[in-house]
Amino acid sequence: MPHSRPRPKHGRIDGRRGVELRLRRLALSPLCIDCEAKGITTRATVPDHIIPLSKGGLDTDDNIRCLCHDCHRLRTAEQFGHKRKPTIGLDGWPIG
Repeated sequence: MPHSRPRPKHGRIDGRRGVELRLRRLALSPLCIDCEAKGITTRATVPDHIIPLSKGGLDTDDNIRCLCHDCHRLRTAEQFGHKRKPTIGLDGWPIG
């Protein structure tokens, strides 16, 4: 009986083809677009889905923006309604 791999969740392209797509997308857009908008030059490390796959987005180039790790974390938190935990100082009060 042949072994079958489970289908990718939410239509994500995975495996060797997924790695090739990721590297190609980062090569085409090597700088974080969110940092660039602020006048900062930062290397992009994550091809981010503009419309998340879990919300009906497609794994296509026109639904991708390349971001740095920090900007990707912030965008994901915004898209899924996660709240940032405040940083607490030594005095027990929130910082910033």
